[in-house]
Amino acid sequence: MPLRAEGASRGKAFLYGMLSSAVEPVGAVLTILAAGFVIPLLPYLLSFAVGAMVYVVVEELIPYVGGETF
Repeated sequence: MPLRAEGASRGKAFLYGMLSSAVEPVGAVLTILAAGFVIPLLPYLLSFAVGAMVYVVVEELIPYVGGETF
């Protein structure tokens, strides 16, 4: 729709829309192949994510009292 609004023909806008989604099957195949390598590391990656979440909660959500956190 943005291409059509800018004056591109209906066929050209449709072709570019179709080409923009052509990379999705490639990304899906790469994701499936990478899943085999990531699954053994998943517990470590998830624990890192939990640590980051705890840090954000401590830094941003717990109020400061007298310049110190509780």
